Amino acid sequence: MKAREIKKTLNEATRTKSFLRSDKYINAQMSKFGLHQIGFQMGPNCNTSCSHCYGDYGPHRKGLPNLKIVKKTLEDAADFPFSGFVLTDGEPLRHENKKVMKVFAEHSDKFPLAILSNGIFARTQQNAIDWMNFLKDNGFDLNKNTNLLRISFGAMYNVNMNNYFRINNAVKKVFPNADVGKHFNYLLVGIEDKDEMNLLGRVMKGLEFSFGKRRRFRFTESKGVLTSVKIYPEKGSPIKINYLSCHPDGRAKNFSIFDKIVPVKDLEVEDLGFSPDLHEDVWISNKGDVTFGISGACVRKGKFYGNVQDKHLLEIVHEINKDSVYQAFKLGGARFLYSLGQQVDPDFKVRGRMRCDICHDFFSDSKMRYAVGKKLDKEGVVQNYKRFINGLDLRKTAYL
Repeated sequence: MKAREIKKTLNEATRTKSFLRSDKYINAQMSKFGLHQIGFQMGPNCNTSCSHCYGDYGPHRKGLPNLKIVKKTLEDAADFPFSGFVLTDGEPLRHENKKVMKVFAEHSDKFPLAILSNGIFARTQQNAIDWMNFLKDNGFDLNKNTNLLRISFGAMYNVNMNNYFRINNAVKKVFPNADVGKHFNYLLVGIEDKDEMNLLGRVMKGLEFSFGKRRRFRFTESKGVLTSVKIYPEKGSPIKINYLSCHPDGRAKNFSIFDKIVPVKDLEVEDLGFSPDLHEDVWISNKGDVTFGISGACVRKGKFYGNVQDKHLLEIVHEINKDSVYQAFKLGGARFLYSLGQQVDPDFKVRGRMRCDICHDFFSDSKMRYAVGKKLDKEGVVQNYKRFINGLDLRKTAYL
């Protein structure tokens, strides 16, 4: 099945739940090679401790990206058309990572680079300009490829509001001819309260002040929930501010606000959402260990498939793609794995708030993971999925 047809099929599955039972959907997922983007860990040591961090990263953690491992990863990646690198799970733009960032920037003409930053680097206007010049001088250009600078912000970040104004000004000064809307955006992470909305308004005004405006901004909502804002600068594509609702994961698990929104309970398969069009990233730790995760937002650390210091990256990626547990996850997500886990161990119950709790418990239990893998290898991934999806009341289940 060709890539365009696979994409079309998975989009159909997001609109029509019954399509998840079709052979066409199953064939699309099984033939999809989704591991086309690489997420590289820039921590777990970080320059701040955000109260909502899903990975519990911060100054108290040890570990930064290793230059030798970065070079080996880029060398291996040249043998396969990966779509690019995402630098996350820690702060990329800090002095401690400068040598690593130089190497990534030098390769950004071949591998588009998405830099996810908390914005602390812009503590002065000159610092912000210096970092933009450093990236540009080493090959990272906001005028080409799909290079991206994304600034995460929110009331739960301990970052001075003026940093965002400085970043805007630095981007405009160093990349004056860039179509900024295609290569620079913001991500608001929060719980949509009054403080978040006030901060959003100030960031919007800051973007309009730096880049001008040709028309009024535009809000986009889904089911009454804010999903994004578009700012229309004087020239070029609109600059997007995406909204990501904070999940009760990592440090945010203990937020009392979630007690009413998503209370802790014994989770059932029918409680769990699934989005069939999400893709998995190859995820590489600062030590070179390789596994997979959803778009850099969640990492299955229960099993590392190899280390780039010992094996070629492509060999490890092919091993992931052939793994029956990974294939099952592609087909049916956490709820399918939960069902399989309960089949091999009827006492496997997870008490939590959401599907992330299922993943954490499943992938951290090596015996469970082995037993499910053995069952899938013996009986077949597709056969097990068909029994699962045909026995599921899709009217009671949800997407993400």
